[in-house]
Amino acid sequence: MMEQLLTGLALEKDMMAAPKETVSKKYGWDCGVVNSQAIVDATVSVLERMDELAALIDVRDNDLYEADRARILSLATSLELGDTVAELSARLTEFRMRLMFAPLKFYEGNREMLKLVAENIVDSYDVASEDPVIETALQGLREQTSEEPTAEDYEKMIKSFIRFVPKLRESNVMMLGQLIQSMHREAEVFGFSTDPEIVTFFQQLDIVVAGAIRPDEFMAITEMLNDFEPTITSRVVELAPLETLHQFTVNVIAGVQQARQEGMSFGAEADEKLDKASDELNHGMLEREQYRMILRGIRELHVQA
Repeated sequence: MMEQLLTGLALEKDMMAAPKETVSKKYGWDCGVVNSQAIVDATVSVLERMDELAALIDVRDNDLYEADRARILSLATSLELGDTVAELSARLTEFRMRLMFAPLKFYEGNREMLKLVAENIVDSYDVASEDPVIETALQGLREQTSEEPTAEDYEKMIKSFIRFVPKLRESNVMMLGQLIQSMHREAEVFGFSTDPEIVTFFQQLDIVVAGAIRPDEFMAITEMLNDFEPTITSRVVELAPLETLHQFTVNVIAGVQQARQEGMSFGAEADEKLDKASDELNHGMLEREQYRMILRGIRELHVQA
């Protein structure tokens, strides 16, 4: 028997049909589960955030929403040691996208609710208003909501904006992926890629990324990475021979420079930080604490980006 889903609109089906890769699978951290409860906790955290949005658009008590939610939680609780979180992450992404489409299904013709949804979109995406992916679409939505649109007008505006959301999400995931990949590479090179604390953190991160669409959701993820970054850097600095640590730091800077040449932006302070780090490294071997500070500075560039 086919499961009933919260939504199933034509535009949504087109987006869902596009191939999806979880962060862990795409960027090389698809390890087996080592802490089942930590995975459940991360999933519950994502679902609770979705519950808040569902309440805002008045679908939290909807039977289909609850059924979708229960399936996700059941999948999380059924994971055993050694299982992958890739399937759980993919299902979370689909659920989050269905929630994004829910107002178009449940409030067709309801001008006041659609107006609330449009205004919430403007507020939620304002922090990313200069992102070229959504800049024009968001500006258009902002201008139109200041007029007196009909319910049909609101539906068209919301659909028009939603078309740009997957591309913006993909851009955000790519930026996070570059940072995650660099951390993963460090863990492999220096021999702590199977450390339960490290593996569990990245699995939890994968789940949180899977449930993120809006800019504020991704900003919370960068805070997670910022909070955990000292753990990764400390392991590298403590474990590596000085010669290896020196060359590794040189390679990290070269990787950032290469990414910049390929069009990735690392913020206004990138030139100064990279030039200063390169100058220090050109003077020869450094103290361990100096390498720690350089690596943390480079990581901050990723987070700022």
